[in-house]
Amino acid sequence: MTFWRRLPKLRLASHGSILCFHGVVTADTPGASLIHVSVEELNTVVEIAEATGTVVPLGELLARHRLGQSTAGMIALTFDDVYASLLSVGFTDRQVPFTVFAVTDALRQGSHFWWDRIEDAHATATDEQWRHFENACGLGPTVLDPGPGDSQWSEVYRRAILANHCGRLPDSIDEKLLELENEIGTRTRQRSQTFSELASIAVHAWVSVGIHTESHPVLPLLSDEAIMDEIRGCCRALQERELRVLPVLAAPYGIYDERTVRLAADAGMTATVTLATRTLGGAGIRDVPRFCVMRDEPPWKQYLRVLGISDWIRTWRGGTVSPLAELQ
Repeated sequence: MTFWRRLPKLRLASHGSILCFHGVVTADTPGASLIHVSVEELNTVVEIAEATGTVVPLGELLARHRLGQSTAGMIALTFDDVYASLLSVGFTDRQVPFTVFAVTDALRQGSHFWWDRIEDAHATATDEQWRHFENACGLGPTVLDPGPGDSQWSEVYRRAILANHCGRLPDSIDEKLLELENEIGTRTRQRSQTFSELASIAVHAWVSVGIHTESHPVLPLLSDEAIMDEIRGCCRALQERELRVLPVLAAPYGIYDERTVRLAADAGMTATVTLATRTLGGAGIRDVPRFCVMRDEPPWKQYLRVLGISDWIRTWRGGTVSPLAELQ
């Protein structure tokens, strides 16, 4: 029995929590991005959730929240982008309820996401190769490059692509990135599952599939029509393959606004889950927060989160961060 399972079952939080994972780092699926956790970290966080509460299906948790019923001690597990690396760690065999949020354009071919490609290419390329890539893309150091050794460089790239290209990698940069990947002889091993791979886990009653749009754009930067197309197109693509769809939207990049949430409801979504880093306490009915689990975070941080203690600390430190902050 692990340390976390030996702890007394404390349920200090008066509201439930939703945890958000992405991919899993293994020997076969390495990844430079900190959104991908190790197998040990994944197991530890799940053990903490089971030690401090009860892991329940996301749909059940949201239904209780929507009806104003108690969600105390309830924790839901979610995985954004349906990474293929989840398949290699046997997580589905644990029969723990969880939800995957699907990007249907990526599922068609098991695509690599641009953020993984950029981070993994940067980790492998020499300084000279990287500078050449930047110059070829017309990305000057004053715009995208904080300087050698700056740990915030990837966030600068991320914000630029979110704000300037609606979260979609433009063809001009994609072509240059492919040239760089060919030159360094490597490409990220993290990729989306395919539709057939998703179907292989979605047959289990403890797995649900939610909506993460067709192309993973920054929704607040799109027109009303485009937002509706992204949500409905994703839902339709899943239903055409006879997958059971949980009518819940995970806002891409965690970025949303009131219009996004309203349009999602108009498109048939019962809720929009975000990355607002708090429990369901004080959350709206339509926009619901999640905790994003990152690699190298200490386990005690996850422990404080699901107990609701981080909510108190956040309030004491003074307020919340705008979901549109990344676009500024």
